[in-house]
Amino acid sequence: MPVYLHQLVLEIDPVHPADTLGKVLHLQQKQGVAALPVVEQGRLIGWISDVQVAAALREASAGLDSVTVGMVMASPALVLDPSMPAEVAAQLLQDDAPSL
Repeated sequence: MPVYLHQLVLEIDPVHPADTLGKVLHLQQKQGVAALPVVEQGRLIGWISDVQVAAALREASAGLDSVTVGMVMASPALVLDPSMPAEVAAQLLQDDAPSL
């Protein structure tokens, strides 16, 4: 799934809600990213970050492969239009920050 940052395009493998946190950690390390998009039936439905993974591991007595993405992901995904004024985008990002 391409992720656009200004003019930079990164290819980041998405995860599915049924994937385990073990898979998330593997992909994060492999791709050098802190967050991954969560996709279901070709649609972006959320994000999962290293912060959510760490929190889930602190709370769960079970291992990486018993907790799924769907249990801990941030949803719905915040999607910004590239034509949106920077001030509006910044406010939306600031308002959404606690879920990241």
